[in-house]
Amino acid sequence: MESKMDKSLKRNAYFDNVKGVLILLVVVGHAVDIFTGSYDSAKAMFLWIYSFHMPLFIFVSGYFSGNAAKSKKRTAQRVFLFLTLYLFYKIGIYISNSLVAGKATFRLLTESGPPWYLFAMAVYSIVLYFIKDIGAEYGISSVLRNPVLIISVIFALTAGLDSEIGDFLMLSRIIVYFPFFYFGYLLRNINIKEKIKKICPAPAAVIALIAIFIIAFVFIDDVYIMRAMFTGRHPYSKFGGLSDYGALFRLAAYAVSALMSFLILAAIPEKTPFRPITLAGKSSLQIYLYHRVVLYLLNFAGLDNLLLKLGYAGVILWLIISAVVAFVLAVPVLGKPVEIWQKIINKWIRI
Repeated sequence: MESKMDKSLKRNAYFDNVKGVLILLVVVGHAVDIFTGSYDSAKAMFLWIYSFHMPLFIFVSGYFSGNAAKSKKRTAQRVFLFLTLYLFYKIGIYISNSLVAGKATFRLLTESGPPWYLFAMAVYSIVLYFIKDIGAEYGISSVLRNPVLIISVIFALTAGLDSEIGDFLMLSRIIVYFPFFYFGYLLRNINIKEKIKKICPAPAAVIALIAIFIIAFVFIDDVYIMRAMFTGRHPYSKFGGLSDYGALFRLAAYAVSALMSFLILAAIPEKTPFRPITLAGKSSLQIYLYHRVVLYLLNFAGLDNLLLKLGYAGVILWLIISAVVAFVLAVPVLGKPVEIWQKIINKWIRI
């Protein structure tokens, strides 16, 4: 989810479509979770979406972070923007939760919900500024040998051993997802769209993605344990008797996320006849900021309980409603507050 901070960069229609699909799946993934306790199909959809949507979003964020990392001023502006948006988002969710549940708690530095991404992006921006010059990568093979990338993966595999690493400071997710962000940054000078589409035609990618969903649905009782791994929040101790193999599970999760991300990038076209997808990609940050509050308010109105009573028809209807919410939240006027706030920050911070 990129802000409009880097206006000097020409918009990339392909990546707008990628971000449009991803932000749509973010909203749908949060919406379908209310049905995972009742339907295996909802479990399979949740697992399918979560296996790649945030890793790929963070990869794309890293891919487009190169220019900002070159400048101390732009890095400071990005960090302050993301931190303040994190705070605003927390306040919005606190208010909506208070309406829905009648009470809510506010913990500034602990977060399990969507605002974590904004805090993580602030941290990643700071880290990237200091490590941006490590290595001189010109191809994928040399990128894979980057020492920081290797160390970050090892760190992520071992971090789950510490049960104290969790939602405080969003530390678990920051550590677990950092390799995707840094890998994206390292590939910033490579035309990944061209390379991926040469390897895997779009029709083959679509077939593979459908097949993986079917496999997840058929074997959902066996694979649903990966839910905790794909969210990136939990230490290995949460896996009970399988905790001794937590690092292997995380490594497997990385492999699945990489494969799914590759297939999604191969499947998405550069031009789509469905313009709302492209618009959603251009407006992904504002959709991310608003969607959770809207879903909470819809739940407050009793829509979730009503749809649960409708069975599978309710599931389908809720997915349609969540998709409509995403597209409605893409209207340009809703992005104005963020744009105005960003201009204020850019004017104020002149390091």
